[in-house]
Amino acid sequence: MKKMAGILIFGIILISVCLFFLVKTGVGLRTQSLISPSETGPDLEKLAPAVFKRLFPALEEAQIMILGILPMTPESQKFFESFRDEYQKNFHQVVNVIEMGIGDLRACPKPCWILAPQSRANRLLGDLQVDQRISLTWVAFDHEPEIEIHCEQEKRLDFECLKSLSIHGARKKMKRNLRNFFMNSYNERDFFLFVQEPRQETLKVLHPVDE
Repeated sequence: MKKMAGILIFGIILISVCLFFLVKTGVGLRTQSLISPSETGPDLEKLAPAVFKRLFPALEEAQIMILGILPMTPESQKFFESFRDEYQKNFHQVVNVIEMGIGDLRACPKPCWILAPQSRANRLLGDLQVDQRISLTWVAFDHEPEIEIHCEQEKRLDFECLKSLSIHGARKKMKRNLRNFFMNSYNERDFFLFVQEPRQETLKVLHPVDE
């Protein structure tokens, strides 16, 4: 019995060491799908409940959330407000919001949400180190971008490679003739919400009727 317990403990330690090595070196690190391509709904009403549900319990445990959503568009602002309402309704806590570079993080009561530009919300660039935090980045897209050769060879993805690889990986599951969204995670703390831009309908040109 003691021998089996020793083998089990050794196995757990070995796995932990391997995972630590992979995270540090970036070997084979790729995004993980959390929400498969799904229909957004006419007014994006499906986004906030789906994202909130999928981020639990990380969302509850995090004292700080960094939202890569600046500059806001009407749609990203609508999502932000709906997502904040969803959080406050379920956790019965008021969210305090500041903007990166303007508000004082130390003076921001928890839970504190920090609004930031896309490329600075996550740890991919390594320029923001905050403990007990997660990030959620809004990524709007309207086409499948080309994948640069170096993206396939990168050990740790940069933001642009992450976007192109994520969209490329989700394209086969996207529902045609519908507006899609999906969400991926990276490094277990950084989450990326991909939202397809609305389709541009061809305008019909009305010709005057000859009298």
